[in-house]
Amino acid sequence: MSRFESSIDLPPPRPPVKRSPLNNIVWILITCLALVGGAFGGIYLGKKNSSPQSPTPGLNPSPAIEKTLKEAKAAIHNGDWVAAGKLYRSVLEKHPANPEAKASLPLIERYLEESNGNLVVTSEPEGAKVTVPGREPLVTPAEIKQLPAGKMQLRIEKNGFEPVVKTVAVVEHKTILLPKVALQKSVGSLNLVSEPPGADYKLIKTGPKGSDEMGELIRIGKTPEKVGDLEAGEYEVKMTAKGWPDYTRKIRVEHNRSAAVSAVFAKGGINVVSDPVGAEVWASLDKGVWQQKGITPLTLTDLPPGRHQIEVRHKNWAPIRRTVDVKGNITRELEFAWERSIVSFSSEPEGATVYLGNQRIGNGLAVTPFQVELPEGDYLFEARIPGLHKISKGVYVERSSSSQVSFPFEYGSVSIQSDPPGATVVANGLPIGLTPLNRAVVAPGKYSYTISKKNFKPANLSGIVESGGQLAFNTKLITDEIPIVNRNFTNGLGQKMIWFDNLGGWVADTEVTQATYERITKENPSDIKDPKHPVDSVSWYDASKFCSRLTMFENALGNVPSDYIYRLPTDAEWSTFAGTTSLTNAITSAYTRYRSSRPVGSVAPNDYGLYDIRGNLTEWVQDWYSQQILNRAEKEGARVRPEWVGTDRKVLRGGSWLRSTQTDLEIPYRRGAPPSQENANDVGFRVVLMPK
Repeated sequence: MSRFESSIDLPPPRPPVKRSPLNNIVWILITCLALVGGAFGGIYLGKKNSSPQSPTPGLNPSPAIEKTLKEAKAAIHNGDWVAAGKLYRSVLEKHPANPEAKASLPLIERYLEESNGNLVVTSEPEGAKVTVPGREPLVTPAEIKQLPAGKMQLRIEKNGFEPVVKTVAVVEHKTILLPKVALQKSVGSLNLVSEPPGADYKLIKTGPKGSDEMGELIRIGKTPEKVGDLEAGEYEVKMTAKGWPDYTRKIRVEHNRSAAVSAVFAKGGINVVSDPVGAEVWASLDKGVWQQKGITPLTLTDLPPGRHQIEVRHKNWAPIRRTVDVKGNITRELEFAWERSIVSFSSEPEGATVYLGNQRIGNGLAVTPFQVELPEGDYLFEARIPGLHKISKGVYVERSSSSQVSFPFEYGSVSIQSDPPGATVVANGLPIGLTPLNRAVVAPGKYSYTISKKNFKPANLSGIVESGGQLAFNTKLITDEIPIVNRNFTNGLGQKMIWFDNLGGWVADTEVTQATYERITKENPSDIKDPKHPVDSVSWYDASKFCSRLTMFENALGNVPSDYIYRLPTDAEWSTFAGTTSLTNAITSAYTRYRSSRPVGSVAPNDYGLYDIRGNLTEWVQDWYSQQILNRAEKEGARVRPEWVGTDRKVLRGGSWLRSTQTDLEIPYRRGAPPSQENANDVGFRVVLMPK
């Protein structure tokens, strides 16, 4: 509730308790003391009951519980006692022996018991029933007293009106006067049609069944007309046409639904209605040939005298057929209604979707277990659960009786545990969770997983799940040191990473190969196809995306130090590790005319151990072609392109197999290209591993 809403200060519900800022501070201090006491108690017990080799289960909270405890302390500090109580309850559900939560929760609950407020609810019209969870209903205008502080839902309802559900905020020691709730009437609509059109009609609202009340005339008019905003209830419709007997029919209007009354004043007619409306009407009028005539409600006019067959069809339900005698000057009334039965669907495991043909049943939302109404007939249902084999089952639904349809799926389960826990589980190249991991529903078959954790070597697991069986893995991970600063290392893709003290990170010794790129992205955009050649024809955006995926891949293997990521080098970093490679020892067309790129590392490295710095492929870097880049290139004596400054161009460094001029091959020279360029077979990239 905002400070602009109405509130009335009343005496506290439990005299003489009155909250003041000092009281709240005292409560916070008491709770904080409980937190400290609980924490020291947990530490003492943890030390007393533990040994260096085997920590005592239950006394050492997990990182997730530690995080929840911090959030609870912050909630107390901010005065959000309800949130703090919920957080401590969640801790006790997962960690019943937690001393901090056990000490703090009773104090919070006592504080909340003394922090009640009141609500005053009014409605238009009055006399609506107000329901609050856990309280007896009251009638508006109503004052609901002694409610706990916080958010709760009110339901306001009255016969003939649509119910209203509101979420309100109860403030401690306050009486909140809610804005008046305006209830909307429960209304429907009625379609009045006749054949021919233009019949006079009267619409009368009838009294309750069994009463002697006179009907109320609601409306007079001519057909066709749609009467909207009608109060739900029973009505009588009278239609008249010159030369024909009056037509009278009773109809019920329901909330948010459209009913229909159709009268026929024509020779040889049939008035077809159905429950539900909207059914297809088919007729056999000429030598047994069936034709669709429309949907219900429907009037068939000018029919030849004689016997005719009428059939109505709806969804996948069994059609209903009748024979009718058509006579001149008479309009016959035909009413079709499907007698429906309750069909209950269940499955093991639960959560299956059920289809009838290509149409999902249950309002398109329900999953097992659920119930639907279906008319009598033969049905073939299909149940589906993602990852499991579909099940089909034929059922005959009998009239006016309930049916049970059960789908027993073949499935098993997989349980994966590791020592230590918290390892990433990867299946088919995608992470699916952390150990301990339980997959309660899997299809029978063979499964393979990779278990990885930072600072440990990955473990591969595989086995066969049988129907009704459980595949359980329990693996002990072997420690594996992560890359150490000041040392070179080889990453999970086999790339050698060279350490640079002055950069504080690593640089890949070669450009990214096509085999490496395809292993991470499952794609190879190169024009010059060869797994040992550097990947070419790759855009700046795709190169950056590769770096992000490589970081995720290496993190899963535990190969990335904390706070380090793979990315493209900056222009300044590239200048630092470029070294003094000679053009005579580079893959360019300055002295030898190459027809394509060459395998990475084909020639000698520079003085830092990096290959192909001045040739093979020109390499993307992070920077835009800016004034700063132009100034740096001019200072280093390179040719510059002022017209590129401020345009959509990223910087490219180093020569390529396709370049031959001395100007283009000088180390200080910077090329520029749009980051979306992806059709250049002399452009690639190398990665660096740097702090975030």
